Amino acid sequence: MNNRECKTLALPYMTNQQMNRCLKDLCEICEFNTPVHITLYRNGVPPDVVMKFTGHSDYKSMKPYIDITESAKRDAISLMEKAFDAK
Repeated sequence: MNNRECKTLALPYMTNQQMNRCLKDLCEICEFNTPVHITLYRNGVPPDVVMKFTGHSDYKSMKPYIDITESAKRDAISLMEKAFDAK
């Protein structure tokens, strides 16, 4: 996207690099110290195709990256609330 196209947007344009930096800063504020790996299934891509691209030999080895426990969700929300309350 060039500068002319950016000026016609209703909202500011953010590159992937800028977004990643913002996400990294947010994770530091929330004290998320473990690397985050996100696997997206876009447009109905079958799991076996994603497994092939990511190098997983079976669904069981990929499953820990997909499932998020309720307690992990609660912990993450709690950390985010604390970070935003501190500001």
